[in-house]
Amino acid sequence: MSVGGDVSMYKTVERHDVLINEEILPRLDKVEQNQSETKSELQEVKSEVQAVKTEVTAVLNAQSRMELTVMKDGQHTRDLLNQFVTHILKVDGEELKSKEKITLRKLVKAKK
Repeated sequence: MSVGGDVSMYKTVERHDVLINEEILPRLDKVEQNQSETKSELQEVKSEVQAVKTEVTAVLNAQSRMELTVMKDGQHTRDLLNQFVTHILKVDGEELKSKEKITLRKLVKAKK
């Protein structure tokens, strides 16, 4: 090789060295930094999603317990109402029987 060829090759290597050190490596550093930030953000999102899933599960469990409580309370209310209605009907029935007895006694006395 000639001296001129060596100089030309040296300049080419020097240009490549400058290109690599001043343009490619800083860009690569930015890409790696962005990738690291993205991984961190992704991990945060995964943690938040897990927290939301946990909260949703807790809400669903609470809703199931509330539904069960409402059903039990409803059954208890129906039982109390049935007892009340039975009592009222019994009292009304006794009043009706008393009125019938009084009416029959009046009729019997009136016939005598």
